[in-house]
Amino acid sequence: PFYRRWWFVLLVIVAFIAVAISVLNMGEKIVWNEIILNEMLPEPPADRGEIHTNSAEDLWIDIDDISDKQYADYVEACKAEGFTVEPESSSSSFSAYNAEGYKLSLSHYSEELSINLDMPMEMSAIKWPTSAAGKQLPAPKSSIGKFSYEYDDNFFVYIGKKKKTDYEEYVEACSEKGFDVDYDKGEKYYSADNDEGWHIRLCYEGNNIMS
Repeated sequence: PFYRRWWFVLLVIVAFIAVAISVLNMGEKIVWNEIILNEMLPEPPADRGEIHTNSAEDLWIDIDDISDKQYADYVEACKAEGFTVEPESSSSSFSAYNAEGYKLSLSHYSEELSINLDMPMEMSAIKWPTSAAGKQLPAPKSSIGKFSYEYDDNFFVYIGKKKKTDYEEYVEACSEKGFDVDYDKGEKYYSADNDEGWHIRLCYEGNNIMS
């Protein structure tokens, strides 16, 4: 009988391996109601993928088998949920804030939809450093911020309540302060040295925050 012939047995084995690989490659089932920040976003059009982080502070999940149309429709659904502040988009990515300051980032590659949602950065009143590094720069007009680290010869700080125009004015103030050597400038970043060798890098992060 044909089912005892070697070629049929080989065909069955190959088919079995193909099914096994397909099953193994299927992502975990994602139950949207179990996503902590689920009320912030529309439910994705598929429920298989991988959950990287799921907390009240941030969400990062990848959804499998998403077509180009499904991705485009999901972007529009996110806009309808209020993610329309400072939007940036391309054919395969989208990012925007909502009125509460949550930042959404979407990307779509090889039928995989990556969803990243971050809560607003918590800031408070700060004092501008009087260290050697702090004295190199003009103090920003806003005193609301958050230090990532602070040492005598270097620091990294986020400054809030800074509109894009405020950021541009601060770039100009730093340039006038002497940070105009070997400078590199873009729409949202500026880096330069001064004559003494100090280096600065400024970035407009979005949502009225600069670093």
